[in-house]
Amino acid sequence: MMELQIKQFREILFWTLEIPCLSDSKNQKQADDFERFFANGMHWQREHDLLARGDVNTDAGSLYAEFVFFHPFVQRFLYPVQDEKHPPIRLYKRDDIKWVFVSLDDKTHLSLKVDRIHFYLFDHGVGILVVEVNCEVPASLEKVEDFLDRFRRAYPPYWETHNGAAGHCPLKVQWLNRSKQSKSNYEKAGYFVSSVTKNHAAIPSLHWQYLLDPLEPWKSGLKDDSFTYRQIEDERLSFMAYIVVDDPGQLKRGDFVRLCFADGRGTSARLPYAHAFLHNFEDKYCYDRYWDPEKKYLRDDHWENPWVFKSDGHWLTTRYLCCGYGFTMVGKDDGGDFFTDAKNGELSHFRRHYFQMGLIAHFHRAALLLYSDALSRAVAEYDPDTEAFHQEISAILQRLLHFTHRYWFREVSNQVQPRELFAWWTERLETQALFDQVKQEAQDANDFLETQAQKKLSEAQKKLAEASVQLSLEQRKLAEAARRLSVIAIIGLPVGLIAAFLAIDWDRLDNRWPDWKGLVEDGPIMISVVSLVIIGLALTVRYSERLAEWIDKIAGKGRRKPKA
Repeated sequence: MMELQIKQFREILFWTLEIPCLSDSKNQKQADDFERFFANGMHWQREHDLLARGDVNTDAGSLYAEFVFFHPFVQRFLYPVQDEKHPPIRLYKRDDIKWVFVSLDDKTHLSLKVDRIHFYLFDHGVGILVVEVNCEVPASLEKVEDFLDRFRRAYPPYWETHNGAAGHCPLKVQWLNRSKQSKSNYEKAGYFVSSVTKNHAAIPSLHWQYLLDPLEPWKSGLKDDSFTYRQIEDERLSFMAYIVVDDPGQLKRGDFVRLCFADGRGTSARLPYAHAFLHNFEDKYCYDRYWDPEKKYLRDDHWENPWVFKSDGHWLTTRYLCCGYGFTMVGKDDGGDFFTDAKNGELSHFRRHYFQMGLIAHFHRAALLLYSDALSRAVAEYDPDTEAFHQEISAILQRLLHFTHRYWFREVSNQVQPRELFAWWTERLETQALFDQVKQEAQDANDFLETQAQKKLSEAQKKLAEASVQLSLEQRKLAEAARRLSVIAIIGLPVGLIAAFLAIDWDRLDNRWPDWKGLVEDGPIMISVVSLVIIGLALTVRYSERLAEWIDKIAGKGRRKPKA
C-alpha cells in the first residue's frame, strides 16, 4: 500500500517565557532598557505595525479581514497604535534565518523554510517566541508525525538507555542564515544535567538559545536586573499545524489521534492509547463543523451547496483538532478554493486569525502561571516580622487586577465559529480553571493580609487600652498624692503655726538667742511644740484619706442641690 503523502505542511511554535527583570516591574524605563538591549540591530528589530507584522507582501484585504475578525477591545490589545505610551504588546522580529535543516534520525531529514521568527513581549514580563516553518515539498505522514513530536522540544526529557540518544528529540537541528549556522546539542547529556544540578533550572538546546540571542537563559547567581529568560512550562513547545492531503478521508482514527496529540509516528490502523481512553475523542478534541467525509449531508438533506469542489462536488473535508498545547487543521488540497486559499481561505485564517487566537490563549495561560508562581514564592518567603511580604503580595494583586480588567477575554469575536474555537481551545488549555484557581489564591492572600492588618489593629488597640489603663492608674495615684498633700497643707500647716505661736515668745527667744541659759529654760517648750507638730503631721499623713473624705463631706454641705 502506498504511503499517504502530506502535500503541504506548516507549523507555528509558541515558546512561552518569563523575563524575570520585567515580571514585577512597573517602571516603563525598564522596558525601554530591555528594548535597547534586545533590539540592538544585530539580530532583532522592533516592529511597530502589529497587524502587517513587517510583511510587505501581505494583501491589504487579508489585513482588513484579520482586523475586523476580532472584538474592538481585542483589537486594541492586539494592535496598539505606534505612539501608545504603555502598549500591552511589543513585537520584535528577526529575518536573518531563512531555512532550518532537521534530521529526525539517521535516515529521515527535512529542510523547511522559516517564514517568521517573532518575539512578543507582554506586560509584566511574559514573552512568547513564535517560529513558523513551512515544508514546501510533499512529505510522508509518518515523517510529519515524527516532526510534530520532536522539533518542538526545547531540551531533552531523557536519554535512551540502549544508545544514549535524546528521547523524543531530533538527531540534529540546524538554523541556516547568512553568517552563522547554529546547531543543536541534544546528545550532550552532561551539558543539560550540569545545568539542572548547578542552577536547578533546565537549559535549552544551543539552537534555541541562538534564536533568543542576546538574551541568556536564567542561571543562579545572576543579578536581578539581568536580561535573561526563564521557561514557564516544560520542554514541549505549544504548536499549531496546518496539513493538506489529497483526500482527508484516507486518514484513520489513529492518524487523527497522533496529529492531535503530536505523539510521533505509528500504524494508522492502531490507536496510540487505549480504546476506552479515546471513547470521547471526537467530541472532546475534534471540531467538525466542516467535516463530513461520508457525504451524509447529501444523503440526508438532499441539497447541494453552491460552493463545491470541481472534482467531486464535496467540500466538507476540513477538520480541526485541539488538545490545548496543539491546534491542528487538516484539509483537502482544493486548488485554493477554500482550505488552501492564502488570501481569504483557511490557510490565511491559520496564519493570521487563528494564530492571533492562539497567541492570546497561550499568553493567558503563561500570565496566570506566572501569577500563581509569584504568589507561591511570596508565601514561601513569608516573614511575619517584615513588611516585605505584604508589599510583594500587594504588588502581585495589583498586577493580577490589571491583567483581569485589561487582558482577560472570555471571547474574542462575535462570529460563531471563532467564538466556539476560542472557547474550545481555552477549555483544552484549562485556562478558565487556572484563572479561577489563581483568583482564589489571590483572594486567600488578600484575606490573609486583611486578617493580619486586623490582627495588628487589634493588637495596637489592645496596647493602647493597656496604656490608657496604666495612665489612669498613674493619674489616680497622682490625684491621691495631691489629695493627701492638700489635706496636709490644709490641716498640718495651720496646726503647726498655731501651736508654735501659742507656745513660744518669739521676741524673747530672739533676744536671748545668744543666752544659753535662756535656751535651756525654753528648751522643753520648744521640744514639746516640735514633737506635737511632727506627731500631728504624721497623723495627718496616716489618716489623710479619711480626712480628705471628711473635708469633702464638709465641703459638700455647703453646695446647693440642683433644682428638679
